Amino acid sequence: MGNQELCLPSQRLVADRRRHPPRRICPQRAVLRFFIVFDLDDTLFPEADFVIAALSELERNFNIAPGTLTSTGDFPAAFDLAAKLTGRPVGEMVDFYRNCRPAIELPEATAKTLAELRDMGCGIGLLTEGRPTTQNNKIDRLGLRRYLTREPLIASPRSAGGTGKQFAVYTGGIDADLFVSVGDNPAKDFAEPRSLGWLTVMLRDKGRNIHPQPASADVNIVIDSLAELPDVLKNV
Repeated sequence: MGNQELCLPSQRLVADRRRHPPRRICPQRAVLRFFIVFDLDDTLFPEADFVIAALSELERNFNIAPGTLTSTGDFPAAFDLAAKLTGRPVGEMVDFYRNCRPAIELPEATAKTLAELRDMGCGIGLLTEGRPTTQNNKIDRLGLRRYLTREPLIASPRSAGGTGKQFAVYTGGIDADLFVSVGDNPAKDFAEPRSLGWLTVMLRDKGRNIHPQPASADVNIVIDSLAELPDVLKNV
């Protein structure tokens, strides 16, 4: 063979790779059929029930007779009465209320609906407004994170537009055929989603909501129960 250099298979493979680098195969990004952004208060859990539970926790912690604060029907009056009965500052009563972890549970029907949506392959997010400690305590006590595919976003009520101008930020980087906003407050839950081309679904007030729902609310669909949502999406 004279001076001919012997080229081993491994050497030929390296040389071939240099001449023809392997094509990099990027995994295809998964596209969701739906990504649903829920509101929290009066959508996934009645705010009136949280108020009663938190005031009851305040009663227990400061040895106030059960029902004393929950029967006032008024926040300032409840805190003023608690301060008077305990001899402590009103601010201490307010701080305890905002930071406590009351005994609340996700309604069974709501849990069932969220599980069904998750099993349908829907992406689920949560965009709420309020004080971070209070809202995070609600989220934890209700066990909502088990259903979510993205961490909740808690917007400050003092920010411009409240939860407005937050929907696009919250869903950045998510691929979905259709985004859906589910809420109860026409003033904050639907304007930006509509401008983004989302489907807007309003949960009808049963008479206990914090925010009013005018008959002129500009939404795509109104439902009486969250249990209706899976069928609504199946028919979109």
